[in-house]
Amino acid sequence: MASRRSTRDYAKARGSRPAQAAHRQRRALSHVGGAVDVEASNEQDRRALTWALRVSSDEVASRAHVHGFHSYPARVHPVTAQRCIVRWARPGASVLDPFCGSGTILVEARLLGRKTSGVDLNPLAVELSWCKTRGSSASERKRLVELANRVADSAEERRLAKAGPTRRYGAADREMFEPHVLLELDGLASGLSRVEDLDAARMLRLVLSATLTKVSRRAADSSERVVEKRLASGFAIRLFRSKSRELAERLGAFASSLPPGAPKSNVQTGDARELGHIRAGSIDLIVSSPPYPGVYDYWAHHAARSRWLGLADRALKTGEIGSRRQLGQLEPVAAVRRWQMDLGAFLRQARRVLAPGGGALLVMADTALHNVPVRADELLGELGPKHGLELCGRASQARPDFHRPSERVFARQVRREHLLWLRKR
Repeated sequence: MASRRSTRDYAKARGSRPAQAAHRQRRALSHVGGAVDVEASNEQDRRALTWALRVSSDEVASRAHVHGFHSYPARVHPVTAQRCIVRWARPGASVLDPFCGSGTILVEARLLGRKTSGVDLNPLAVELSWCKTRGSSASERKRLVELANRVADSAEERRLAKAGPTRRYGAADREMFEPHVLLELDGLASGLSRVEDLDAARMLRLVLSATLTKVSRRAADSSERVVEKRLASGFAIRLFRSKSRELAERLGAFASSLPPGAPKSNVQTGDARELGHIRAGSIDLIVSSPPYPGVYDYWAHHAARSRWLGLADRALKTGEIGSRRQLGQLEPVAAVRRWQMDLGAFLRQARRVLAPGGGALLVMADTALHNVPVRADELLGELGPKHGLELCGRASQARPDFHRPSERVFARQVRREHLLWLRKR
């Protein structure tokens, strides 16, 4: 499949100036469905691409077992992930997600008994993917709830005693939380620091992470909008307790669905542009959703979570691909070229790690960098062959826009989300 547009066309917007970053909240998985426009090099791929993208906005499927734990922007629908793996990864195949996010694709691949590997530059993403894919025993889950209750009890004792904070908090936390909520979170963090079971402590920190935005003054992770929540005293502690029980239940549902002998998932912090730790030719299928350029800023979205969980996020801050803050500082043409360069570096690595005959399925949406439209299917149709990957098929659906600069650009044309199938040359 050939690209329909040259990158030279992007230069028409050279006179455009960077727009002010004003953004709407996008709820992951809330907009799927609709007519599927599909092109493919053969009828088999055509049918499979259509099948994979044609899913409903069923909240039961999108929040089943561990999928429903912890918010994360722009997740791939689990049914799409599952169908991609069923169709393109034979039993026993190795599946890689180099932008693994909260682990949706890794979870579905492990449930299907495939060998799975995940990479992400965001340490929170790595923690979430580890937690969701690790599997657990009944005794581990019981222990998790017991330890969570100890942490909550300790925090409650501090609340009732009107104890002060265990450390000094900066302006960011004082602005983000009401004073009584900050003290309750401090009590929970203090209790977590005394949990000696390292795996349980990691999981309970993610419970704290899932609690933070819900008790903060922020409307959502990806929103700077302040909302008045008027939370009762003790609410944050009760929420932590209930979220811990919920996590244990979700881990149990996942464990009961795992096929016997399902290989463990390997999840590492890393850069998709530098996959040197993965052996050349060892991956049968890549399924992933690279960042949408200029839309999200994962370092900023998750800065508070990283701070509270003690995660080292410097590499994410300096190396995040396609971030709003990074591309927003560049002129339009330079921003597009930077995105092409980063995406090209990933495609080169993808080709290197793919086995002969292997391929990549990428979920990508049209977006805009300042006033420049970026059509994901056309961009991949051009960049793929330059880096040894041929675009062999695409399925596309119309999508609403939650990003004001993109909304203006696509006001008179259809914005689409694409499932793109690239095969190693």
